[in-house]
Amino acid sequence: SEDGDNDKISRIPMLVVKDGDESDIFTTDEGFELPSGWKPRGNKDGTGSKEDFELVTSKLDSGSAVFVHFDLFRPLSATPMTASSSQEEIPVKTSFEVSVVYNQIRENSDSLSGHGDPVIQHFRGSVVWCAPIGATFSIVEGVQKSYPSGSCHLSNIISKGPISATSQKSLTKIDSFNEMTSEVASTDGEVIKIRCSLQADEAANSLAAEIRNVSFEAPATDTKGSDSQCDLSLVSGSGCDNGLLYSPQEGDVCHLLNSGAKIGISYAVQANLRGLASKSNNDNTRQHLSTTLGVISVEWLPIGLTIEKNVVEDILKGKSNGVDCDGQTLPSALEHGPLRLSKPSRVSFFGPICHIEDAPFNAVLTAFPPSPRVAIPFEVKYCITNKTPLHQKLSVSMSEASSRDRSSDGVSDSVLVSGMVNGEIHLGPFEAKTLSYSALAIRAGKTPMPSLTVSSFRHKSWVINDGPMNPRHFFVLP
Repeated sequence: SEDGDNDKISRIPMLVVKDGDESDIFTTDEGFELPSGWKPRGNKDGTGSKEDFELVTSKLDSGSAVFVHFDLFRPLSATPMTASSSQEEIPVKTSFEVSVVYNQIRENSDSLSGHGDPVIQHFRGSVVWCAPIGATFSIVEGVQKSYPSGSCHLSNIISKGPISATSQKSLTKIDSFNEMTSEVASTDGEVIKIRCSLQADEAANSLAAEIRNVSFEAPATDTKGSDSQCDLSLVSGSGCDNGLLYSPQEGDVCHLLNSGAKIGISYAVQANLRGLASKSNNDNTRQHLSTTLGVISVEWLPIGLTIEKNVVEDILKGKSNGVDCDGQTLPSALEHGPLRLSKPSRVSFFGPICHIEDAPFNAVLTAFPPSPRVAIPFEVKYCITNKTPLHQKLSVSMSEASSRDRSSDGVSDSVLVSGMVNGEIHLGPFEAKTLSYSALAIRAGKTPMPSLTVSSFRHKSWVINDGPMNPRHFFVLP
């Protein structure tokens, strides 16, 4: 095998043979388990031997065929994979050699001359191993997205102090985990919505998979290099007490990952930092850590391949009672590709990496009608709480672009708003204040609110960022 790291080297492919006892589970010296009912072929390590020959058939007549097969198995990784590592960058290839020894009996040969001419032939081939299932993750923000609340994460920092609506356009919105360089940012107690997409990367090459169930698990260990700890809990969907996210029902065909098929699963996780009450009230030492948002475990079964009908007809010639020389019945022997397993295997993926911080503020949208009516006033309220023992000054800005700029800036000309448009508010230690706006919609349809941004002078970060690049919409009814 040609392997690229220690984990791959320890997962050495081996020759295996089916055992009659499904209750026996063989464990390799490296600690990997073989599927139930399978054991190494020949010696314990399953590497085979050039001196170990097995009788395939006692005689092969002219025009006849005999079906010979062997089974290979390579263990899955014992630790969860990241989304990027599910598609192994360095291919893992196993080379094999099959030696065939026989005596060539020629036509019209004299039987007294012996058993024919001895012949030995070597057939070489290789197998390239690939990950059975790949996973991609993305963060779903949606209409009810949380506010950054003054988080000091790099993605929320304002480089030149509180900025105006015009300079705000240069700020890039980060939507998904794949588009980020390292991690997504969240605040303590925030509910994070995640979308997971599963696909069989090699399904186009007939390596499909059958999904039996998908479940969520909290990480087994805390983040390395951090004394902080975090509790992750699943807060979405029915039947989430045991972490189960998906299990196919009877007659469901959506669990088959064939070529071009994907399974999408959405769930929500709440992250809570531990021991905040025991931490210092010094605003400069607020608790934070980076961790993975749980582990997604997938139980799956490989879908085997069958030999073409014309090949089967050739193999059946000369068979007696439908049994070959290995003692296996023909229906199970005439298969190739992935092993047919009676019990599902498990592959796990780390969720997105998340920076969780005890933010200095808590910003909440307390009043926001999702479906107001035309010409009927409604209120939009934001509550901002200072969670620090320090005095805080915030800058409030609601952009009012001209008609020429509205289409490009995303500012709505269908809503009239009254309230604090530009100004500053002061928050004492642990004080909360409410920003209240009265609005009137003059046009039906999907409408963005005028851009509101609130930034912190002390932390140079966003507290509320409903800017042109990140608007909040509602649907106005006639």
